[in-house]
Amino acid sequence: VKENYPTTIRFMISAFEDFHDVVEGLNDGTIDKFIKKPWDSQTLLKYIIQALKDRAFCQAYPRMSPSLEMMEVVENLNHLKLLEHLALQIENTPLHESIALVVIGIENMREIYIQHGIRKYQDVRSMVFKETLKLVKNKYLVATIDDATFGMLVPFHGDSAALKHEMEEILENLVKPYCLHHHGQIKPLIKVGIAIYPDHGASADFLLRNAQEALFKSESGLSFYQPKQG
Repeated sequence: VKENYPTTIRFMISAFEDFHDVVEGLNDGTIDKFIKKPWDSQTLLKYIIQALKDRAFCQAYPRMSPSLEMMEVVENLNHLKLLEHLALQIENTPLHESIALVVIGIENMREIYIQHGIRKYQDVRSMVFKETLKLVKNKYLVATIDDATFGMLVPFHGDSAALKHEMEEILENLVKPYCLHHHGQIKPLIKVGIAIYPDHGASADFLLRNAQEALFKSESGLSFYQPKQG
């Protein structure tokens, strides 16, 4: 459908049997929205109306110059996508299983924006995001959260050391100079914060907040959320 009718809005409605296909479709743009069976008709109608509004906005401004306002619209949509699918995974995770929310942050985005302007700022974000997708090979859902952070949902099987090792390998591959046309190379400073459901939060919003707190407090490149004592 995407190949023959690229301007269509594509929803997948499924009983959620193969999350890998859903993740791959969302990451590469094949699917605009995933809805789990059985669906609520009013909620489905709301999603359709919102999708049509978003498409109308994009068609009304097809040649719009990149701007912080436009980026904010896109970030809000991606942020909602991440929270929606985190909530969906929480709902479908058996009691004996867990999910890790990994937040990847580019620490020097403000400096990149000031020194190189908005286009190179966007180029760096795009390259880091695409490199993240390449490294995870569509195993995990990846979405932008704001202008300097991405979120990633990772199944967690109780082995913190294994998760830490996997994320450190991803981090090591992300922290490298990126070539920009006529601007030499730019090396982003990247850190990672991790929160695990249900230990670090029983809802999507709490889990995201705690993963971002772990990112903010990270001093060694990667940090797990540390619950407050007492």
